[in-house]
Amino acid sequence: MSSPPPEANEPIQRVSFPAFPFVNTPGQTDIILRTSDGVDFYVQLAILSLVSPVFETMFTLPQAEDPSQIYPVIDVQETSPVLDRVLRFFYPCTQLTVDSLDELKEVIEILITKYDMQWLIPSVKKHLERYVASDPITVYVFAYMHGWEDLGRAAAKETLKLPLRASDDDTPEMLTLIPADAYHKLLRYHYRCSVAARQTTTDLSWISLPQASTAAYRWFDCRQSSCTAYNSPRGPIVVASKARLVRHWFMEYFVGMGDILASTPAADVRDPAHPLFIRKIDKANECDYCRDRVSNHLGHFTGLWAARIQTVIQEIEWKF
Repeated sequence: MSSPPPEANEPIQRVSFPAFPFVNTPGQTDIILRTSDGVDFYVQLAILSLVSPVFETMFTLPQAEDPSQIYPVIDVQETSPVLDRVLRFFYPCTQLTVDSLDELKEVIEILITKYDMQWLIPSVKKHLERYVASDPITVYVFAYMHGWEDLGRAAAKETLKLPLRASDDDTPEMLTLIPADAYHKLLRYHYRCSVAARQTTTDLSWISLPQASTAAYRWFDCRQSSCTAYNSPRGPIVVASKARLVRHWFMEYFVGMGDILASTPAADVRDPAHPLFIRKIDKANECDYCRDRVSNHLGHFTGLWAARIQTVIQEIEWKF
């Protein structure tokens, strides 16, 4: 997201351009890039020609002569803050500084699309990877536009943490930049992963019980009459080839998390701060037998469950 505008009485801090190393340094400058807002950036022709075929061609074109100028001047369309960020992506003795994904997108489009710096693609993708978790849809769109399948795959997996198919959400503006079939493939992938994740709550063949030294899970082992057993509408629950009575509090948690996985396939079932988890722990603590080891047993179980969810999701094919 872009930074909010300053308040009416808030002083605006402006960065002076150009800043080092784009200042007039005798012996290290032989050409000037003049921005659309009239700021001169002093650079070396050899560096720009080496990194960009567009710059190389630009410098071979005849330039208007101005006797007041020490160095030839090339007019560029970028503003001074944008050109500063663009140059710092590759110029020696500099480091890129961007405050948002919007700024990074702008820089990348200029570097890759306008100035044809294809050699920068590996570095560009590394910068975008930092935003995969916080804004996977934007990264997905950008990866699709440039055909970067590895980055697109990583972004698509991160969308599984979002209720992407929720009907009450506004369509992200970035999605207008890609064709409908590209978005449909993302939605289809999200749906297939949700089906696979939710099936971990119906097909229980993956569940293995702890070793005898650890004791059985409390919700399978409890026989306290005060701790209500779950009456499954699907009939007996079979775990480790044996029909088992399951405590109602556990199945409410298990089925409830299944509903969450149906809309958010990569939801973290291990999160002890999840409201559903907390409520069912409180319910389990009402039973003298269950409360003894319920936290440890749920921690062990949800670790296995999370691994199973990852396994079934990895089996779902994704491609642009």
